[in-house]
Amino acid sequence: MTKTQSQKLSTVPYVQSDISFKRVANFMEFELLGRKDGRCLVYARALLNRESAEAHLHLFWRINQIVLQATGETLKFRHLHSLSLSDTNMTGILLWTLDQGGGQAKDEIYI
Repeated sequence: MTKTQSQKLSTVPYVQSDISFKRVANFMEFELLGRKDGRCLVYARALLNRESAEAHLHLFWRINQIVLQATGETLKFRHLHSLSLSDTNMTGILLWTLDQGGGQAKDEIYI
């Protein structure tokens, strides 16, 4: 993830993470996409050799650290960081969609 992509990620309301098994033999490709203003962009990619909750925790922690280094703030989630439910000025993730990967769904992941 580049600095520019991490800065953009910090302003995206809709995020999706997905695991693909097709491109690189013996690895799973993690992709983090975001949608804003009708455009969908890939913000990060990573190759994983396991699909465990621990691997996802490390990956999400690392993504959050990259965003922190680039922007001075960690990723924000509207339901946690807004002053109220009607606060439309709050930037942050409104919805994070996951696929049915076992590692993403097994344990609660705290960024």
